[in-house]
Amino acid sequence: AAPFSPYMPSARSVASPTALGAAGRPLDLEASPMSSPKMAASPEELSALRAHVAELDHELVQRDCAIEELQAKLRETQEALEKALLSPAEGGLWKDRYQTAQKESELRGREVKELKLKMEVKEKEIKLLSQYVRKLEEEAKVRDGQRERLLTDASIARSKFKQTESEQKQLVSRLHVLEDAFARCVGRVTQALTAGVVGVSLDQARPVPRFVLLT
Repeated sequence: AAPFSPYMPSARSVASPTALGAAGRPLDLEASPMSSPKMAASPEELSALRAHVAELDHELVQRDCAIEELQAKLRETQEALEKALLSPAEGGLWKDRYQTAQKESELRGREVKELKLKMEVKEKEIKLLSQYVRKLEEEAKVRDGQRERLLTDASIARSKFKQTESEQKQLVSRLHVLEDAFARCVGRVTQALTAGVVGVSLDQARPVPRFVLLT
């Protein structure tokens, strides 16, 4: 079993490099950002992605610090071993220490390599998430523009509807007036001695046709 080390990668860092979406759903970083161009994005999803990117960036900074510390300890161990090899009086003791230190050095080297690989994966994940966030923001801007145009069209349509409704009321009112006039005309014509259309001219003006009755 490997000895406990404060620089061993945590369960969080060893986990598969798969980001989580807004509702806890796994997000495939290799496919999701590019294979779903029309995917709807809410402000909550954008905030969650930004928070995840910031968290990954913080983890990378911590990994860099851990790698630097491990490399410094490795250099110190190698310097101590070189000094120990120069003193033959304590050869046996230093030999055991050298073997132990060599095993620890190999273990540290493997940990450093694992951290570097995980760091590369995290950097790739951050890059993909950043591209995905930018794509969602661009789509959100396009949808905002479409919504503004739709609101403008709806406002124009409401204005036209009100105007049409007003014109319809005026036409209905005129129709009622014509119906009343026609009813009165029919009643008078049936009771008149004669009825017809004559041209009426005042002051040598152009004659105007008028319907007249003789009762």
